[in-house]
Amino acid sequence: MNRYKERESDVVVEVLDMKPAIEEAYSQFKKPEDWNGVGFHTNFTWARVITPEGTFVLNSEGVGAEDPIAEENSLEIGLYKTFPAEEKKLQIFPTTWAVLNLKDIEDLPVVEKVNLKDFIRGFGRRLECNFNLWDEKLKDKEIIDG
Repeated sequence: MNRYKERESDVVVEVLDMKPAIEEAYSQFKKPEDWNGVGFHTNFTWARVITPEGTFVLNSEGVGAEDPIAEENSLEIGLYKTFPAEEKKLQIFPTTWAVLNLKDIEDLPVVEKVNLKDFIRGFGRRLECNFNLWDEKLKDKEIIDG
């Protein structure tokens, strides 16, 4: 028995391919001499919703800025060191941050369009609250195809 009600939403998000932004950050990163990483990765999937009010960006846990991305409100994404497969390691804290402005986000490829209820993971009260907050914020806005 699920203690949370069945999710419903009319909001569709555009899932972003973050590879170009991650590769750019990796190429700019000054690697120390003992660097053994093979790249960077982010721990989340990211999506955007374009409205007349602006472009909102959130991750697959429903975390994102309350205000649309703008000159004074860029998106900062934690990037984690990707180790060679044989090392079987993972990193707890980000090595660096990718800072994306509105143009960067507009230029990212869209992987797919999915319903908000399917994009935000569903497990636990925090994620359900995050889903409800985003659905409430975006449900009455006109969504513009990116």
